[in-house]
Amino acid sequence: MKQKLSVFLGVLLFAGAFTPQVSSASRVFIEIGDRQYYNRGPGYWSSGVHWCWVPGHWRFRHHHRAWIHGHYVRC
Repeated sequence: MKQKLSVFLGVLLFAGAFTPQVSSASRVFIEIGDRQYYNRGPGYWSSGVHWCWVPGHWRFRHHHRAWIHGHYVRC
């Protein structure tokens, strides 16, 4: 059993030596939740109507807490 484990660890270390290294210039970002504004910023005009951004918030729906995503509404 020890021999199998040592062979497995040796193969794992050997394979790890030849994997490509990720440079510090490449990064991955993961965002959780809503963005502050989606496309148009905090407000915009469209066909003579001013639209304002309402941020996301928590609300109780059907006796459960649910996240309401941010959206634009008429101001």
